[in-house]
Amino acid sequence: MVGNNGTVFTSTSGLAWMPQTLTAEGLPSLHGITFDQGLFVAVSGDANGSIWTSTDGCNWTNRGIDFGVSFVAIAAQGGRFIAVGNTIMTSTNAMDW
Repeated sequence: MVGNNGTVFTSTSGLAWMPQTLTAEGLPSLHGITFDQGLFVAVSGDANGSIWTSTDGCNWTNRGIDFGVSFVAIAAQGGRFIAVGNTIMTSTNAMDW
């Protein structure tokens, strides 16, 4: 689960949630997060529409993608990621959109 200013909460039960200390330079407010194929992928609602990835949910990497789209959500299933804003973007690896 994500919130304003890049806050990420994790849970193993879905009942008890713990905030995580994140490491990433310039991590913006995240508007959505998904997990698939061993990778967390989050989208920002900033004007650049940045994409962030993590293998552990705490250490995040900006993929350096500037779409000029303010994303509102992301979903994944079966190796396909779908980011939604004022356009729809898809990827099979969260790096090539």
